[in-house]
Amino acid sequence: MMDLVLRSLLILSLALAGRLFLRSKDLSATERLARSLLPPALLTTVGVFAKFILLAPFWDRNASRLVGAFCFKLGLPLYPSPDSGAVQSMNYPPLAAILFWPATLFSTPTHALLAGALLTIFYFYAPVLCVFYYYGKHPPEKNSGSWISIFFLAFVMICLNTTSLSYSGFRLHADAPALGLGALACLFCSTGSLFASALCAASAIWTKQSLVPLLIALPFYVSIARGGKVALRYSVQLTSVLALFLLLTLTHVKAGDLLFNLIYISRKPWAGPIGNLLPLQWREMFLQHLLLPIMLFAFGRPAISFRDWRSWITNNPWTLWVIVAFAMTPVALMNRCTAGGDVNAFSLASYYLTIGAFVLLLSHWENRRIALCLVALLCVTELPALFHFGLAGILNGLPANPQEVAFNYARAHPGDAYFPWNPLSTLMAEGKLYHFEPAVTDWALAGHPLSEDHYNRYIPAAARIIAYPADNEFTHETTLKRLPQFNQRTDVQDLPGWMVYRREK
Repeated sequence: MMDLVLRSLLILSLALAGRLFLRSKDLSATERLARSLLPPALLTTVGVFAKFILLAPFWDRNASRLVGAFCFKLGLPLYPSPDSGAVQSMNYPPLAAILFWPATLFSTPTHALLAGALLTIFYFYAPVLCVFYYYGKHPPEKNSGSWISIFFLAFVMICLNTTSLSYSGFRLHADAPALGLGALACLFCSTGSLFASALCAASAIWTKQSLVPLLIALPFYVSIARGGKVALRYSVQLTSVLALFLLLTLTHVKAGDLLFNLIYISRKPWAGPIGNLLPLQWREMFLQHLLLPIMLFAFGRPAISFRDWRSWITNNPWTLWVIVAFAMTPVALMNRCTAGGDVNAFSLASYYLTIGAFVLLLSHWENRRIALCLVALLCVTELPALFHFGLAGILNGLPANPQEVAFNYARAHPGDAYFPWNPLSTLMAEGKLYHFEPAVTDWALAGHPLSEDHYNRYIPAAARIIAYPADNEFTHETTLKRLPQFNQRTDVQDLPGWMVYRREK
């Protein structure tokens, strides 16, 4: 049935595209192609978003990142103390959890994760659409609404094919809201709404501390565009809002626990010799994540003036995004080079540089064919996968996703099993929070391994089994070394295909 619905939508979008093409004979060839391409491109984008939303419950880390929001709802501590509390991967400021609070309105992990994935996409892409709308309407252009849509869909195409942006834009993480708030801060900064910019920038930093270069990049731009006194006033506003956030947080969180989790536990060793790592990661960052937006800048043909560079920067708002991306680059590289650092670290730079490239293209409408080509590629590469074997298969397998299976088992057998990779499931089923295995590893990497007493207090005391989803991509050494008595592989009817260990008899 689902396949029939999807194929019907595809046929309908193609029929609408043909109708628009035939009814726009008075337009230029480029305009006709743009109008006719919109229906299938919009359908493709909605399908891509739906695909990643439906996939969210199948990745265990997505679920772990909603734990903080549920801690707020249930009145549990957001941050564990050095010697007490179930450790989780929540080494970010509290706004990262608060922004996902709407997902806690649902009573099962599947529905909560679908809501969380929808929020992720909204936080990541909605600010970009606002940026494109503002710059696309100033100055106004004929059929600018259609072209703004085309440029936005082209941005989606680049995100799908850039691993850092695909990670940050489609997986539950502090990245999406932090980057989106940073984009709004840049937009308000370029339009002169400095208090709104300061509020958004402070919110971005209080969502993910890696956005702290905004404290330097945005005042630097303001000092060029508006003068030193205005930049100083803006800096005071920015730091004042941050101080207010800190004071509000300290009314609910102990200062020691906050600093311990945000600074001490977040500080991990390098993944290898830094002299070898840094060139390799810079090469990966440039070739896979920055080369394409730099090429878009070349297509935009920016006219660079060094005679009156202050007024030139002010009159070319895309320069703000380049300044921010440049400021983010050292932090992005350091995050990637640390133990456990993933490719999403590069999105700190690639997100803002890609937006800047599109802001430049939007100010040179003659380059719109570039956006058309990217949107055409989006349709050609994504439509077949979505509507022939993509969405329907994911939707059919959704009830058997690992978060829901663990939730149903924990609800039927409370305290019987320890799910080291599924803390959200047991939290929602039993109201109890247990250790998340990767967080236990992170604490050890940060130089603060859990004591035996601390570890044992936050696992089910009477657990008979330890269970891992069948497609869990990591080894289980951390938990099995801590609990060597669980050394017998077994099968459990309610956990089909899972890797289950029971106590030695």
